Amino acid sequence: MRDSDGMLEKTENSNEESEIPIKVERQMWTFIGERLPKLWRQKITPREKIDMIQLLEVPVKFGAQYGLAERDRIKVCVDSKNLVESWEFIYQSPTSSDRSSKTQKTPPSKSRRRKAFTDEEDRQMWLYISNKLKENARIKPKGLSFWQKFVSDTKSDRSPSTLSSHYRKVIAEKLHTVKTMDLNDRMELYYNLHIPIPLGIRINAKVQLGHDITPEPESKMQKRSKEMSPERNLEQNQENSSETPKRRLLRRRLCFSSND
Repeated sequence: MRDSDGMLEKTENSNEESEIPIKVERQMWTFIGERLPKLWRQKITPREKIDMIQLLEVPVKFGAQYGLAERDRIKVCVDSKNLVESWEFIYQSPTSSDRSSKTQKTPPSKSRRRKAFTDEEDRQMWLYISNKLKENARIKPKGLSFWQKFVSDTKSDRSPSTLSSHYRKVIAEKLHTVKTMDLNDRMELYYNLHIPIPLGIRINAKVQLGHDITPEPESKMQKRSKEMSPERNLEQNQENSSETPKRRLLRRRLCFSSND
């Protein structure tokens, strides 16, 4: 019995010992067959990766070669068995567009300088305005539409916005210096274009023309009478002409009291 028991124990131990190499061998083949071919995918540094591939003699097939080149910038040379013979890092050379952008220097941007207006241009602008006024046209030289028409008629190379700005900021303030117009023409422009007249020019015109050329501001009664219909305006004038001063004063008081 003892011998049989001893033999049983020996057979059990031998079976256990034989199972251990089988497990190790399976894991080894799993590692060699599955893990090593995918070593190039592991998240380690490119230098560590290529060193392990060479030391473990891992075959690097076409897909792995492409992956090493794209991911790790490593170019490998393999033999007939796809084992690495040599390798090198791929240093990206500048593209042709990059080289051209470096060689072609962009010139410094130059600030656009506006060409100054000439006296002839100023004279042409005033002549155009004066002719439009003589045509009994209601003009608005401060707006863009007027100068758009000017550009279309005169073929000027100026933009309407530039012409409008030049009129408002320059020539309207220097109308008194225009030598190609007599005083009467200048005064007509002052009046029709509603340009403020400098005091010195106003005095000089009064001396030369013999009367004050400054239009008097309209009173409230004048504005109100303009807003009335012609029939009402005529009736109002007739009432005012026939009224005595006392009746007119009494009527105004009655109007004020009714408004209150």
